[in-house]
Amino acid sequence: MSKLFYREYGSGKPLIILHGLLGSSDNWLYHGKLFAKTFNVFIIDQMNHGNSPHSQSINYKTLTSDLFNFIKSKNLSTVNIIGHSMGGKVAMKFALDYERLVNKLVIVDIAPKEYPNNLNFNYIIQGINSLNVDSISTRKEADDLLSKYVSERYIRNFLIKNLKRNSLKNFFWKSNVKLITDSMKDLYSSISNDSTSYSKVLFIKGEKSNYILDNDWDNIISLFPKAKILTINNSGHWVHFDNPEEFYLNVMSFLK
Repeated sequence: MSKLFYREYGSGKPLIILHGLLGSSDNWLYHGKLFAKTFNVFIIDQMNHGNSPHSQSINYKTLTSDLFNFIKSKNLSTVNIIGHSMGGKVAMKFALDYERLVNKLVIVDIAPKEYPNNLNFNYIIQGINSLNVDSISTRKEADDLLSKYVSERYIRNFLIKNLKRNSLKNFFWKSNVKLITDSMKDLYSSISNDSTSYSKVLFIKGEKSNYILDNDWDNIISLFPKAKILTINNSGHWVHFDNPEEFYLNVMSFLK
């Protein structure tokens, strides 16, 4: 069993934070340290991301199994989980498969449905694959090339955090970009609805995001009958960056 990289802060009841696709624990340091005033926070690099190992496959079954093994290795009895985007789908599947281990869930701007034509992310994947990392000499150069595909600077900053230098000072992707590119059908897939979780779940939607639609609610309630939804003003898909204060206050209010 490969061990996941994680960052741990604070003390109290356990709170696990799961980043989105092509993200890492780095993306959640600000909020992780805030939540650590109240909770024992674990921010995980999911498999094939950040400082965690690479594997032969990536899908919600394997990512959920990784999370279960992590919780078991830390001897945690019940946990709270915040999951953004891909991490939100992992959190949902985990609650459906291992409800006894879940206290509360916060699902950030993702629904349990299939996303067949998620054009925003398709552009991001195209942008990453357009970069010839062997020929790039600076992060500024990478940013300029990515800007043709991804207009938002802060999203490009996320992506460029995945670029590291090796011992020869050449850039390489820390995320398993090839596997992720080849697995997008699995990563866009729905979370199966053959079970139900009665965990308390807060779905957070970005006001300007189209990832959670009104007609997704019936599906959400069929899986999570105790779910509530909240829209955060002035935010898109990266809710916690667009409106960090409102995000933090609402999540804390729900978790406490």
